[in-house]
Amino acid sequence: MEYSLTNKYDDYNERDDSNAYLKKFIISIRPTASVQYEYANHIYVDLNIYKYINHKKLLRVDEYDNVLDDFNEYGYTGKIYCLRQIINLMNNHNIKILQKNDELFIAHDNKITELQYYVNNYIYNKSYDEMVKMMTYKYCEKINENAETLYLLFIGSLRSGQIMIDKLIKNNKHNDDTINHIFIFRNTVNIDDIKESIKSQFSSYAIYIVNECGTDIIPTMIVYDLIINEHKNKYEHIIKLQSKQTNDKLFNETIDYLLLLKFDAINLIMNIHKTSNCAGEPTYQRMFNNETFNLHLVNKFKHLRDDNMTHFCAGTMFYTKPAVMNKIAEHIKEPDNYKMYLLNNTYDNNTFFYKNSPVHFLERFFGNIKI
Repeated sequence: MEYSLTNKYDDYNERDDSNAYLKKFIISIRPTASVQYEYANHIYVDLNIYKYINHKKLLRVDEYDNVLDDFNEYGYTGKIYCLRQIINLMNNHNIKILQKNDELFIAHDNKITELQYYVNNYIYNKSYDEMVKMMTYKYCEKINENAETLYLLFIGSLRSGQIMIDKLIKNNKHNDDTINHIFIFRNTVNIDDIKESIKSQFSSYAIYIVNECGTDIIPTMIVYDLIINEHKNKYEHIIKLQSKQTNDKLFNETIDYLLLLKFDAINLIMNIHKTSNCAGEPTYQRMFNNETFNLHLVNKFKHLRDDNMTHFCAGTMFYTKPAVMNKIAEHIKEPDNYKMYLLNNTYDNNTFFYKNSPVHFLERFFGNIKI
């Protein structure tokens, strides 16, 4: 299904049907919903690409509403609906879509391939492990196999990442042999300077680079699963941190709280109250029952939820136990689930996929997944 580079193709003019989707399905229940165009990796939907990839036909004007309905029903489930998803997954900003008559093609790696064939064979047919291999690079590691505490540290921006590292050093967490520090960098972050700081100042660490996934949760869980399967540590404690760029106050206050946490005390409190699988800065604890977000996924996976657990940690920065992380990792890797989590890799603040954002469902699921 590869085609000659000498054939005549036209550049495909991308379209953005996001506002039509929001107007039809979201605005009535969330009037402030909008696409975050200020973020370079913002979510959007191109209904022409969505229809062509998933139905092998270009969009017709008379079927616009029907395709919108189809996207609303299935778009979040692990479908490709815009070029940016492919760019992020492949980490290739040089690919582009071409058109010839009623067919679409993708130009990649000095090749031209019919678009539906490309997505089916290079994306949809890939297993979880194959996708992870495409997305993840281990730069270096110096792991202490006897460490009992695991810090998972996602760094999506250099500024926030340096603040996080400075806080770890200030609180004497950097040279503690009981802690393994796993640094997970978004692939858009230049780590040339910061990597030397990690290698020279931290006693036990690993550095991973993961392709753009839209948020911190999926890269963190991908790397967590790799670490757990490659090393035999029997961890007792896990702290998950991230370089939250959209809320500096939450970022600083939560990290400060977690770095001062006494594990014995927090476990005692968690065992007494039993309201969440995770513990974080109390100001940012949220109740499931007060929300209308992601109700489609909440209901779909209600058999996996512990209804006695009523709270989650906003911003996904928290203390938890390995059993919780293991269950989340197992859930993500399920054959029916992983594409939903790995392919929705653009940035959405839970207003676009208001009823069914996979990553925002996971944010809450940490708190009440059955153990």
